[in-house]
Amino acid sequence: NVVIGRKLFKILSRLDHLNFIGLGSFAEYGNYEIPIRESFLENPTSLYGVSKKRFKDFSKLQCMKNKFNWLWIRPCFIYGPGDRDTRFIPRIISSCITQDNEQRFNSCDSIIDYLYIEDFLNAIKVLLDGNYQGVFNICSGKQYKSKYVINRIKNMCNSETNFVFDKTMDDENSYKYICGDNSKLIKKTGWKVQNTLNSGLIKTIESIRNEK
Repeated sequence: NVVIGRKLFKILSRLDHLNFIGLGSFAEYGNYEIPIRESFLENPTSLYGVSKKRFKDFSKLQCMKNKFNWLWIRPCFIYGPGDRDTRFIPRIISSCITQDNEQRFNSCDSIIDYLYIEDFLNAIKVLLDGNYQGVFNICSGKQYKSKYVINRIKNMCNSETNFVFDKTMDDENSYKYICGDNSKLIKKTGWKVQNTLNSGLIKTIESIRNEK
């Protein structure tokens, strides 16, 4: 994010015109316990968040210097067909489909904003079509405990897999609340979430089931 980002802009600065679009992260904000708005102070508490913020600031500065358009997108937790099987939701679905005997997790009490991939891509499209600039959160605006999502998937799959929640596995440094405010995106573009968590999970489960 930092080293290669600087090298990238050495190349991009040779162009006469550019619409720069960067993909950031909610890790740039740091720890908050309320839905995060784009206007909130950025105070990252992880190396990943710090590096993302560094590149965000550097890219914005370089775009101003070169009179380029600058758009910085911050997605929350995106899920759906085609995702890596090691990520949270695909991993749960795979365990349920294959009827694993047991899966052990931490307490899974974290509260997360999950957004289906189609809605994420539609948000990207309206931002590009409208030639918007600045920072935009892309998120559902809904809040779910990770444990709820696991049990919801288990019920949808009619699975007998035993999920064990072990609080001793909790990481003190991990984020316990990652939820965004999408009101800026809605107000500026008219974008709306089209998929509920249930409908998105159904599509994702069906996709993974077909693959298997």
